[in-house]
Amino acid sequence: MRRSTWKPFRINLYSLLATIVSLAAAFVLGELVGFERQYRQGTAGLRANVLVAVVAARFVALVKPATRPPRAHTRR
Repeated sequence: MRRSTWKPFRINLYSLLATIVSLAAAFVLGELVGFERQYRQGTAGLRANVLVAVVAARFVALVKPATRPPRAHTRR
């Protein structure tokens, strides 16, 4: 009889922490830029700049694993 090869989903905590930190940094920096633009009556305000910064950081976080070279498959 064949054994099941299903393995539970494992979360890489280092990667998760790095993603959370980058999203938080994008939020704070987008907030600073947005506040400055809103203060000077710029075309884009606080919400728009925060949204653009966080979405851009999330896109980078999603694309980053796809650009890594593949690992060599080893049997254990």
